[in-house]
Amino acid sequence: MDCGRRAATKLFWREIHDAGFTLRPLNAGIGAATGTATHVAMAFMLREKMLTGELGNETEQDQRALASLSETIAPGVTYDSTSPNLDTAQKQVLRQSKSYRLFIAPKLNPIAVEQRYEAQTSGMMLSGQPDVAADGVHDLKTGKLRPNHPQYGAYSLLLRTHGIETPRIVEDFVPRVSIQKPQPDPQEIIYDVAQCENVAMSLIRKLERDYKEFLETGDPNTFLANPASMLCSEKYCQAWGTNFCQFGRK
Repeated sequence: MDCGRRAATKLFWREIHDAGFTLRPLNAGIGAATGTATHVAMAFMLREKMLTGELGNETEQDQRALASLSETIAPGVTYDSTSPNLDTAQKQVLRQSKSYRLFIAPKLNPIAVEQRYEAQTSGMMLSGQPDVAADGVHDLKTGKLRPNHPQYGAYSLLLRTHGIETPRIVEDFVPRVSIQKPQPDPQEIIYDVAQCENVAMSLIRKLERDYKEFLETGDPNTFLANPASMLCSEKYCQAWGTNFCQFGRK
């Protein structure tokens, strides 16, 4: 919803390439890399809880998270002011994981952890991997606080397709902050299930229409661009400055 053309580069890159357009390679951002590593820690402790009733060995949890961070940034990474180097990023991963372990994981009784679900829509395959299915959908976020209604609505629709009801949707927000500041306690953000599902269905129908039109016309303007987006830059977008998007081109 932020920028349809940037989203298209992630969803339909093969079709974009086949239509004669060239996209830019991007290094992983350190924020995404630390978030992925924290998710690895989350998945370890909650899978252990499903099997044993306990959260598992914290040292092994941390080792897995740090190994994930190293693997993600190995091809190249873009650091930022919050995580200016690897040492800082590692410390942030460890304390984000500890925060999740202390404040969130003890309250959850998961029935599925990072399990992928798929469902056929009228024009394409919807695929999603909710972080946790417990008393509904629980999703861990470590980046900037922003609304995520389409993502959570898609999770709810997928779970229902597979016979799992979603009475509630909860975002567990564990912020990444400067290492000079104390780690804030997590926030529990409740989303309205019906609203999320309605937004998700509207977006799915739009994606189907745009995808079909692009295959027929090869016109990049099929996917509405948003040059006002905070992510419209060389740093964040594969389409920026390419023949697939006029914004950013000289």
